[in-house]
Amino acid sequence: MSASEQPIPAKPRLSWRGVSMLMVSDIVGTSVLTFPAVAAELGYALTVLLIVGLFPVTVYVSVLMARTHVRVRGIDSLGSAARRIFGPRYAGGTFVVVYGYTLLGNASYLLVLGTSLQGVFYDARLCLAAASGLGALLLAPLVVGLRRLGDSVALCFFNLLLVLLCVGVAFGELAARGRPPCVETHAVAQGLDFTAVFGGATNLVYAYAGQWMYFEMMTEMEAPADFPKAFLLPGPDHSNWCLNQ
Repeated sequence: MSASEQPIPAKPRLSWRGVSMLMVSDIVGTSVLTFPAVAAELGYALTVLLIVGLFPVTVYVSVLMARTHVRVRGIDSLGSAARRIFGPRYAGGTFVVVYGYTLLGNASYLLVLGTSLQGVFYDARLCLAAASGLGALLLAPLVVGLRRLGDSVALCFFNLLLVLLCVGVAFGELAARGRPPCVETHAVAQGLDFTAVFGGATNLVYAYAGQWMYFEMMTEMEAPADFPKAFLLPGPDHSNWCLNQ
């Protein structure tokens, strides 16, 4: 057999430690930074209660999904799960809702990236559409080169380091300046109503809303039954980050 005919070696499967890194990067990179505003809106008592109380629910859901993936063949996404439970008619709608929601979420990140580029290149007077398009072009090589979730573990780790650096700079600046005398902290925010509680709670729930890609992660794992172990790292890390914010 010639060298050109040699079979391409299969890429190593994703371990539960790699899944942990994906989760930590997603949690710290997208959700934690919104929590100070939530705490100011709800008060720290209700915010801490939601942060601590939602984590066991997330772990329980992950255990159920891991058991489903192991015991039922062909479940590799929420769409395929809908197909097995409700039939093909509902599978397409589930795919549209799940991945449409993900598309809109990523689009919001592009808008944030575009706003950041507007600040960096302030003198160029870029409009938001042009700046977001430039951001998409900058990300294109990375997106094209990543074909599997396992390929993004190193990138997620690098992203985590960048976020830690930025948040560390912000914490250092706050520590240096000290607490302004005009700042007040309430266990329960004054004038709290249902709308404010619901709005703040949705931001906290979003931090735990990675279930849409749990089945995809399990499909790439070498031992899908170990998926709940992935919460050993992001679980305490998530709670600590949320509470420190």
